[in-house]
Amino acid sequence: MVDKFDFAERDGPLGMSPRERSNWDTGVFTATRVIYCEWDERTTAYNELIGQPYPYIAGTEAIAIDGKMAGWGESSDDGAGGIAYEQCQLTMYYSNVIRFVSNKWITEELLPSSEFRQLNAREFSWVQNDPESGGRPVKQEEAPSMRQVFLDYHLTYHKVLAVPAAVLTHQGACNHATVSSYTLNMSFPAETVILAAVSSRRSLATGFLSGWELHYHFRITPQGANKFWRADTKQWETIYRKNDSTRYIQHPLMNFTLLIP
Repeated sequence: MVDKFDFAERDGPLGMSPRERSNWDTGVFTATRVIYCEWDERTTAYNELIGQPYPYIAGTEAIAIDGKMAGWGESSDDGAGGIAYEQCQLTMYYSNVIRFVSNKWITEELLPSSEFRQLNAREFSWVQNDPESGGRPVKQEEAPSMRQVFLDYHLTYHKVLAVPAAVLTHQGACNHATVSSYTLNMSFPAETVILAAVSSRRSLATGFLSGWELHYHFRITPQGANKFWRADTKQWETIYRKNDSTRYIQHPLMNFTLLIP
């Protein structure tokens, strides 16, 4: 794709390009390439290379995620009040931290999380085998807590042109259908994923267009987003409204595909 610019790698005895680094512990691969192109073709060259796979080692899944341009050779007036150079030294940075999947630049992370829920003191006594013998009863503030285990799923979309309108309506909602991750090889059944928070910040999209970095924080609840702890059965169960016997939905069911930019 970039051959039409007749790029020349700066390689050889100086060992300037390419430079590669692989971390066995984290699995992160990074590389740097220094390429020369004509000064007035530097942005076109950058756009041709950004997001493209690293060409020298197969299987790294690294793509060009950043670039730096510097004038090379003698400088001159470009005729429009700016400066021009004989060539541009274009440094491209590659990494496999950001993945290009389904035509999206994404990063994913799965983290452990938990909350503690205090149990009902009436279930406990300070006297073994004889709760009615006059021993001091357990006060509610003394009752133990139950640890409720979750997973926090963080999904970031990079180089997004527009933030989906669904971020205004879906926070606090749960998935109405199965949700699949991009790279984690995991799927989550309906009503087990809660959109806990959304954050965004200004960024650049491909082609130097104004864009966004969009971060979703999902809470994975294996017991069910709309299930509640029942003390007598010691299980997570559905509860119902007394006035009309309808199921109580704390987290509305929404179509999470509308969150994809």
